[in-house]
Amino acid sequence: MTNMQTKKRRGHAPLLIAVTSGKGGVGKTTMSVNLAVQFVKRGRKVLVVDGDLGLANVDIMFGVQPEYNFQHLLTGEKSIEDIIVKGPSGIDILPASSGISELADISADQQMHVLHQLEALENHYDVILIDTAAGIGSSVLHFAASAQYVLVVVTHEPTSLADSYALIKVLRQKHNVRRFQLVVNSTEGESAALRVYQTLSDISDNFIDVVIDYLGCIPRDKNVVRSISQQRPFVDMFPSTQASVALTGLADALLAKRSRVGYEDAPIFWSRILE
Repeated sequence: MTNMQTKKRRGHAPLLIAVTSGKGGVGKTTMSVNLAVQFVKRGRKVLVVDGDLGLANVDIMFGVQPEYNFQHLLTGEKSIEDIIVKGPSGIDILPASSGISELADISADQQMHVLHQLEALENHYDVILIDTAAGIGSSVLHFAASAQYVLVVVTHEPTSLADSYALIKVLRQKHNVRRFQLVVNSTEGESAALRVYQTLSDISDNFIDVVIDYLGCIPRDKNVVRSISQQRPFVDMFPSTQASVALTGLADALLAKRSRVGYEDAPIFWSRILE
């Protein structure tokens, strides 16, 4: 990566977002990739971390072929700067490995090593997006608990709702995460998305002490599927399609939240995990 040591950002902690889900197949990685593009369009320097360490997808979505990945970082063969690659729109990507089962469940020491490495990058970026694996594996929990915002992607399917609740419950119990941002994906409309949100929120209110914010929804859109097959973000390929308009609103909402709560000069939340 060029001039990593000399190029500092503005001296504040980056906006750190963990994009996660209780189950796979809900569009989590698509959400991460397209949010990254929208943040860049708003003048932010962005790093996307592929946190699904054994089943890499982010590089595929961007259509890039990295030479090195998380495996080389964990073995000590390469530094974190060595494995970062440039994606479209100037986005930086920290790629995972694909088909290496050992990386799907790395040790606690290895998780700490990764978070320490990421901490060293915080002054170089305005936004760090971590696309976690799905489920409640230890790496998912550590990545999510390190973030300022935990963005949970859910669909209307009962299994997605149940698994999202399980994820939220475990993050609350094991890492004391109390606030979550909910995005309902592939929905038929705002009213349907709000019903999904209300269901999950009501269950959580009854059984666990958390706050779930409704961030928004992404409508079901055939152009999303077309963009995935072309390995291009849909916000670039189809900027006026319904999903792109909705995704733009999500990006703006996250930036507005950050400004509202005064995170501009706050220390990054890595310390909650690294203690």
